[in-house]
Amino acid sequence: MEIIAWVVIVLIGIVGLGIWWHFSLRRRIDARMHEAQPEERQALMDIQRDIDRGKAARQGFFF
Repeated sequence: MEIIAWVVIVLIGIVGLGIWWHFSLRRRIDARMHEAQPEERQALMDIQRDIDRGKAARQGFFF
């Protein structure tokens, strides 16, 4: 029983870190996009588009 509890705690931690990383990356890209030069802004928009495509490919499994 104790092993299962540790596995659950680790899984919750991994999922929490994944959610934090996803949203913090989005926030950093948004902040940089407003200050960036046109070429960098286009590159950041491409990155966001790729993130959104990956999200759509999951078909909303987690979000």
